[in-house]
Amino acid sequence: MTTEIKTEQAQPSVEELFAQLVPLALAVPKGMFYSAEIDRYSRGSAKSSLSIQAKTQADVKRVRAALGGLWKKNPSGVQWEYRTTLGDIAVHIYACDEAPATCKAVTKTRLATRQVPVGDVQYETREVEEEYTEWDCSNGDTA
Repeated sequence: MTTEIKTEQAQPSVEELFAQLVPLALAVPKGMFYSAEIDRYSRGSAKSSLSIQAKTQADVKRVRAALGGLWKKNPSGVQWEYRTTLGDIAVHIYACDEAPATCKAVTKTRLATRQVPVGDVQYETREVEEEYTEWDCSNGDTA
């Protein structure tokens, strides 16, 4: 009979997170808004994050060049966001109004059930066609 022993990965201390977070925060390009956080929990664990606002793809490029790492891009409503983990720090670039050059918008149509007005105060449920946008980033670029 074999017994499997699970070992938990040691959680970084607040001091260790601080030592990782400060150089990252100092590397954020000048003039960009960012917030740096360390959250400590009652059981002694902690986590840390760095969030950076980048309104344009040029700003995103500056941040990524300054911090390094492999980034995952994701549409978020009408804006784009990018995420990575550097050491024990979760890094988030948000509020980019421009789509990446490697992605293109594809407008599609779907059937949806909606309440449609049929009089001044009456509605009925109908199937209607509605347009929505998906992004095609299938060129293999991860960020």
